[in-house]
Amino acid sequence: MAPFPEEVDVFTGPHWRMKQLVGLYCDKLSKTNFSNNNDFRALLQSLYATFKEFKMHEQIENEYIIGLLQQRSRTIYNVHSDNKLSEMLSLFEKGLKNVKNEYEQLNYAKQLKERLEAFTRDFLPHMKEEEEVFQPMLMEYFTYEELKDIKKKVIAQHCSQKDTAELLRGLNLWNQAEERQKFFKYSVDEKSDKETDVSEQSTGITHLPPEVMLSIFSYLNPQELCRCSQVSTKWSQLAKTGSLWKHLYPVHWARGDWYSGPATDLDTEPDEEWVQNRKARTRLLREKDLLLYSGSEKSEQETGRALLFLSLSGCYQITDHGLRVLTLGGGLPYLEHLNLSGCLTVTGAGLQDLVSACPSLNDEYFYYCDNINGPHADTASGCQNLQCGFRACCRSGE
Repeated sequence: MAPFPEEVDVFTGPHWRMKQLVGLYCDKLSKTNFSNNNDFRALLQSLYATFKEFKMHEQIENEYIIGLLQQRSRTIYNVHSDNKLSEMLSLFEKGLKNVKNEYEQLNYAKQLKERLEAFTRDFLPHMKEEEEVFQPMLMEYFTYEELKDIKKKVIAQHCSQKDTAELLRGLNLWNQAEERQKFFKYSVDEKSDKETDVSEQSTGITHLPPEVMLSIFSYLNPQELCRCSQVSTKWSQLAKTGSLWKHLYPVHWARGDWYSGPATDLDTEPDEEWVQNRKARTRLLREKDLLLYSGSEKSEQETGRALLFLSLSGCYQITDHGLRVLTLGGGLPYLEHLNLSGCLTVTGAGLQDLVSACPSLNDEYFYYCDNINGPHADTASGCQNLQCGFRACCRSGE
């Protein structure tokens, strides 16, 4: 059912009848034996009557709905300007008058099916557009009482046409459906109210007062607090409360020991074994970094200039000045890959200065924020962090 009060919903009732007619002619079309002349003519006569009703419905909408809306809004709406209904009526008349034998009937049937399928594909979305676009406009330009009067006139006009027995049956079915919908909506609302009353009597953990949550958080270790901070904004703020972080033991936390209580007899200094392990790991990382350089016996400045890969992704504090420092001493002539995703404070001018000092830079491996009007805008790969919500530059327009 429509999301508008039924007493002022001018489209849904008549459209329900139109959709019923579409279903009927689709059913008849699938069951018709086009080799049989009687079946063939009976279908065309039924289609002619159906599309005459469509035409009548269109004329009523133009006069009593669209016409009034145009006057009130002072805007022209070409809702029924394509004249497809007239073309379909001409097609049916041609079939009734000109088709004489079985061969012609079968050829005509192929054209008829194609035209009806095309019409149906356009007609159903057209009615949906009227319900979703023009009904809200009517609600805006007309009062409640005016819309009630418009609906009464529309229904009266539909019922005043000749051969209205089938039409009345269709509208009666619609009225019955409305009554069932009212009853169903009342039942659902009543059930929802009961569920709301029950839910209000019970309180989940997310509704506990902040002081209670802080008391609970005080029993958690740093790792668990960090996980809780990812649950919601409220929990994130509570997890940052200073009283939860009175004692900091980064060395032990790095080992996987998440103790956060008083020092007591806890060894707060790293032991020799841990220091040696960290030195060994640092040495391995440095050796790995050396792979990014083309020579190991060059001077420090020459080694820097031989850099092939540079990623500053997420370094939001880097500025144009920092980029220009990289251009000193001849720049980075061998740099092929440059990632500046998430660098908020750099500008197009700073990027241009750096790129000018990087003649080997490959645009395919050149990344920077899409909000910056920088060099190689058409060929660079843009920001790599478009799906990363915590980087401000990744949200368009900021």
